[in-house]
Amino acid sequence: MTTPLETLLRDVQARLEPTHAFGTIELRAGIGGPMLVAPAKASADVAFYRLEHLPADPANPPGSPGLWVSLVTPSRWLSESIESDLVEHGDDLGELVEDELVELGYEGQGLPPTFQHYRSPDLLYTFRTPIPAPGAETATTWMRAYEQAFRRLGDMEEKPE
Repeated sequence: MTTPLETLLRDVQARLEPTHAFGTIELRAGIGGPMLVAPAKASADVAFYRLEHLPADPANPPGSPGLWVSLVTPSRWLSESIESDLVEHGDDLGELVEDELVELGYEGQGLPPTFQHYRSPDLLYTFRTPIPAPGAETATTWMRAYEQAFRRLGDMEEKPE
């Protein structure tokens, strides 16, 4: 039996695949049920974008549906290259994601986005942001904005030698 979350994630997957912005997108088991996992394309090291439901997370903003978009990597080097790029250029990650959301035509709530950056218990360097509304169109837009914002940071786009 398919759950509403699984239906939502499959809808987002179907909307993301034609963009060709990610590697092979899959549904996997996550902490709060199924999650969508989309490999970063052309990254200098392993990285994945995820869309997952974390309803019991104390970091959820009040009234949040508990849906999060994230970039995760096991590579400390990749995480540090992103951080260094942000610091070197004086960029605010929330503003970068907001710019991409606006570029994609998003006019909903949740702007400017907040984000968390930490190393998870499963040893993944994680950048994540709560999505303010649970619909497939909103979730798709946030996944695309995250990918577009991160693509040019650090070594997320492998440079030719």
